[in-house]
Amino acid sequence: MKTKSAPYLTFITCLLFLAPGLTSLSGQEFNSLFNGKDLSGWMGKEQFWKVEKGAIVGETTKDNPTKGNTFLIWQGGMVQDFEFTCMVKFKGNNSGVQYRSQPVGDLKECVLRGYQADLHPKQDFFGMLYGEKFGRRGIIAKRWQKADARGDKDVKILGAVGDKTQLNGEEWNKLTVLVVGNRLVHKVNDVVTVDVTENHPDAIAKGYLGLQLHQGAPMRVEFKAIKYREISGKGNKKKKAPGAKPRKEASKPSPGPKLESLVRSATPPARINIAKGFNIDLLYSVPMEKQGSWVAMCMDDKQRLIVSDQYGG
Repeated sequence: MKTKSAPYLTFITCLLFLAPGLTSLSGQEFNSLFNGKDLSGWMGKEQFWKVEKGAIVGETTKDNPTKGNTFLIWQGGMVQDFEFTCMVKFKGNNSGVQYRSQPVGDLKECVLRGYQADLHPKQDFFGMLYGEKFGRRGIIAKRWQKADARGDKDVKILGAVGDKTQLNGEEWNKLTVLVVGNRLVHKVNDVVTVDVTENHPDAIAKGYLGLQLHQGAPMRVEFKAIKYREISGKGNKKKKAPGAKPRKEASKPSPGPKLESLVRSATPPARINIAKGFNIDLLYSVPMEKQGSWVAMCMDDKQRLIVSDQYGG
């Protein structure tokens, strides 16, 4: 390796190493929720949902409208602490992925209330957290917000998340929903859009998962590569509902891996602009709960990286 190129290569390597990783959170393996052929395992109103070219398609038209928001509901059971991912695109109106949700009336009516990862053409609503038929809550946190949600309109903004990348709903985007205890996190294309600590007295801990088709203007939404896994174990102790009497050990940090290791994921190599002729590989993702931040890095005369983490040698 020529000496002149080494500093540039080292700088690129640092970019990848400094972002903590997503590899250490315990949980089950991902399962596919869609077979790519039909709607087996899902329940919805037949006039609105179908499968085309390996994708679930929800569609309303001028001649076939829905009188209210309707959902295609996963029949595999209720969800509590989990990671969900899918590829999605939409046009004509907004859509979303409903989770930890309760039926409004009979479940067969396919109407849900609860938390929604909103898919909206407005940039500050794309990937936000919305309370669907959830009292007077409505928008709980907009895109780019890290928030503490305490009541219907009592939401404290704690900081900012994500980046200002312009998102196009008519193109395929990856949506990720991460939920553990009272922490609700959404990502679009692996970048956090909202990070909410849910402290509302009426918080929902467990419920159904559904795909939304919105009332109003004719619309079309497509979902594919739908994957889900439960997150469980000693490292993910649930926080009690607001108002419950805390136990003495409540203030102690939970042992084991935390949701933070998924929330603060390494920057995907595809999102980094590099000079022509260079390539980037993700070599390692730093486990935040074990190593914190990497606080020193250098290269020796044999081009080996020597690093020091926050918590150790």
